Amino acid sequence: MRAWATGSAGVLQRTERPDPIPAADEVLVRVLACGVCRTDLHVIDRELPVHRPGVVPGHQVIGEVIGIGAGVSTMQPGDRVGVAWLRRTCRACRWCRDGRENLCPDSAYTGWDIDGGFADLVTVPEAFAYRVPSHGPCRAGAAAVRGNHRIPSPSPCAGARRGPSRSVRLRLQRPPDGPDRSGCGGRDPRHEPRATESCSCGADGRRVRLGCRG
Repeated sequence: MRAWATGSAGVLQRTERPDPIPAADEVLVRVLACGVCRTDLHVIDRELPVHRPGVVPGHQVIGEVIGIGAGVSTMQPGDRVGVAWLRRTCRACRWCRDGRENLCPDSAYTGWDIDGGFADLVTVPEAFAYRVPSHGPCRAGAAAVRGNHRIPSPSPCAGARRGPSRSVRLRLQRPPDGPDRSGCGGRDPRHEPRATESCSCGADGRRVRLGCRG
């Protein structure tokens, strides 16, 4: 598959990679559109610690499921899904049990710990893939995914809560005994809560074209 991976600070490199193979609890997604978040730029510029050398950034993904792992039961090929910043948690700690998985000490993040959506294909755990309507422009859907806080789901990145009239209210959370881990727009997901940012162009005026194939 084609992918854009991090290189030296501030550099994305076009590369060819083997197609990813989904684990038993994961789905394989063909990327239709992927937005650019400020956090992606922090990863590219190495303003966040390097967790995975040569990682493929991108966590505002809209795509189509084209493959499923042996243990997947609620999704099937053809489903349109969103893939967001929060990729995986332990699902057992007190934060996960309380519905605040973004505070999980074992959380992992798309495009930082695991390759993200600046590629033809991406994998995501079934529990962290979010169904989206099959109609409508996928580029607009990618912009809405962000850190998962615009998708009504049980696992928001930054404490999303369902609001009136099917809207979603955003509440950044900070545990009493540790820093916030939301990471939405901040330089480090372990820093204090800060406002969410999203953008569609690169740093220093480098414009990014958001492609859509479907």
